[in-house]
Amino acid sequence: MVIVPFKPEPLNVPLQTDVTTMELVDLPGIQTFPDDYAKATTALVTKYLNKPDTLVLCVVDATIPSLDSSTALAMIRAADKLPNTILALTKSDLVRSVSNLLLLLACGFSFLLGSF
Repeated sequence: MVIVPFKPEPLNVPLQTDVTTMELVDLPGIQTFPDDYAKATTALVTKYLNKPDTLVLCVVDATIPSLDSSTALAMIRAADKLPNTILALTKSDLVRSVSNLLLLLACGFSFLLGSF
């Protein structure tokens, strides 16, 4: 397996528009292997979460057993950014039953509201 070196510098793509200035940053997912990638991606995400004006679009796989097992959501909660977060569930078509999906969504609302 070939491992490409991780580079924490952002790739800037200038956008010309007549609306309010906004910086969009697409961060890598939190890696767990190899260890240096795990540390690098966690540090990079933490850097942006600590900015006071950050809005977060958090993409989570709907097939996970529970939202509390999401590393990204745990980091968002630790940075006190839940009120500034939009949660997007992907792969909802792969959830085995509608009741499982509804349970995940119900737990998700509780998680995001802080009563989970």
